[in-house]
Amino acid sequence: MNKNFLFSVIITIYNAEDFLEEAIKSVIKQTIGFKDNIQLILVNNATEDNCGEICEKYKNMYPENIEYIVLKKNRGAAGGRNAGLPYVKGKYFNYLDADDLWPKGVFKKAYNFLEKNRTLDLVSVRRKNFGRQQGYHHTDYKFTSEDRIINVLKEYNATQLHVTSCFF
Repeated sequence: MNKNFLFSVIITIYNAEDFLEEAIKSVIKQTIGFKDNIQLILVNNATEDNCGEICEKYKNMYPENIEYIVLKKNRGAAGGRNAGLPYVKGKYFNYLDADDLWPKGVFKKAYNFLEKNRTLDLVSVRRKNFGRQQGYHHTDYKFTSEDRIINVLKEYNATQLHVTSCFF
């Protein structure tokens, strides 16, 4: 079955067994509806722990939503992310580190903003670490309380430079 997803999420995985399951669940529990709207692409970047078993478990639970790719050699974070790109089926996509979480409702909010502002190429959102690091990402200070569009030619210091805080 070839589903049309609103979102694809690529998680590159390397030695993150203590965090991976919670990261996956943060995608599955999105209020926009995982089964109908989200594709999850798990890229095993030659991990040396039990992440493979965790990936297989979720692939078996959601076979229509989850792609599981196993790389024989570690390609680093960027190489792992790039390995997932050919599998993207969503209208929008993003990257999530295996030790980070997406808050509930963020996909619905990003979708509504992107659909309302169709000329945008990406939307950046707040991201909170929970694994190896705690608290909000170090670029969080750039966010204000309002949703807004940034003109990078005028507010070049306001851009979000971390790929995992963006929906493309």
